[in-house]
Amino acid sequence: MESEIDRLRKKVENFPSPSSYNRLAELLHLAKQEVEAEAVCRKCVKEFPRNSQVYALVADIQLATGRKAEAGVSLRSALERDGRNYAAARMYADWLADNRDLPGAVAQLKQVLAFRPADPAVMRRISDIEGQLRGVPTGAMPVRPAPSSLRPATPPSAPAPPGAGSAVRSATPAPAASGVRSGIATPGSGVRRSAFDTLAAETGVRATVVVDTQGQVVLSKALPTSSGKEDTLAAFAAAIGEAVADLSKLAGNPAPSSWVLGAEIGQVLAFRRDNGFSVVALADPTVRPAMLELRARQALIDLGAT
Repeated sequence: MESEIDRLRKKVENFPSPSSYNRLAELLHLAKQEVEAEAVCRKCVKEFPRNSQVYALVADIQLATGRKAEAGVSLRSALERDGRNYAAARMYADWLADNRDLPGAVAQLKQVLAFRPADPAVMRRISDIEGQLRGVPTGAMPVRPAPSSLRPATPPSAPAPPGAGSAVRSATPAPAASGVRSGIATPGSGVRRSAFDTLAAETGVRATVVVDTQGQVVLSKALPTSSGKEDTLAAFAAAIGEAVADLSKLAGNPAPSSWVLGAEIGQVLAFRRDNGFSVVALADPTVRPAMLELRARQALIDLGAT
């Protein structure tokens, strides 16, 4: 990844473009070089002020560094520039939910359905939040009308409560399309499952598993069409991972911490952490690996917290 970062640094110096800035910031963010990542975003904003995606990246960095109020401002800026920015709209809905504005979160998600009709992940999230609203005593949540345009709703002025999620993380896990099997993410275990749930709920993701050092599935989620394939996915990823490690060793290189195997009908993506846990996803061929990597890395960080 360092070689790609160096290449992109040179590219934005000589041939700057919004996409190059965005990709460089994404990679720096993944490498935990948050200060430089945010500096790259700020430079992109200065040169390309209409670039909506860079504001979403800034928000992601701000969430990762605990600046939740600033992240809300950045997400609103992203949506003011492009109300159809799917990633920013989803993040802003989660931001509203994290800040206890469930009606505002539902309104924001319904705006997404205006340009992504019947999006399964959005519809599941709406159903989840509306279920929370039905279980909340009257007057416990702020009541606010749905905005009439694609401009995002104004966030509440009260600060977020302690522990109310983090970067690109839903306040409440989205319901699984099939059973969830877990040997680590049990109540009281200290592992927050919201990052894994956010990954599993991404559009185009068919199945996701967390695998331990012995190759055993400890946490899984799958759409109905892929239910029952979790063990097969884990075994396949383990076999490919061993082959990749062997090839890297022959070449004198360390084993990579992530790999993607793509085909016309789909792709398998694997991300590993130093503690041995891996997150593996089966996804449609059109899904961007970089976006899934952000979610998978956060899930791995959660696992490492135990």
